[in-house]
Amino acid sequence: MTRLVGENHELCAFRDETGLYIHVSVDVSFVSSGYRFDISENELQMLLEKPPRRLALNGLLHDMLAPRLVRDEKDRPTDNDCKAMIWRVLLGSDADVDCAISQSRSPGSVRFLLREAGFPDQFAPASPSS
Repeated sequence: MTRLVGENHELCAFRDETGLYIHVSVDVSFVSSGYRFDISENELQMLLEKPPRRLALNGLLHDMLAPRLVRDEKDRPTDNDCKAMIWRVLLGSDADVDCAISQSRSPGSVRFLLREAGFPDQFAPASPSS
């Protein structure tokens, strides 16, 4: 297994004998878990070339996966929902990413992560015209 991007508990991409995948660590209270999702070469390229998208994806997937750890929600996101989010954030437009952030359970948290990393306006909602 070879780590291609990411460190420690942030979203990481790996290549092993089965192919490419990302690993997302999720911690909620005293419960921790890791999740693996296969990715394409194009998605890997975006992870390598676009740090703001990687950071946004990390926040959005954490937001989606956290409920799995602490409660058994009937409508909690499935692996297919997570895979759709991966595609949307890595291969979609900036507007797609902004929409995903705005529609998440915790848009403020994701935008805070981006601001703290030095990407304050990367996917900011468009301001109304005067």
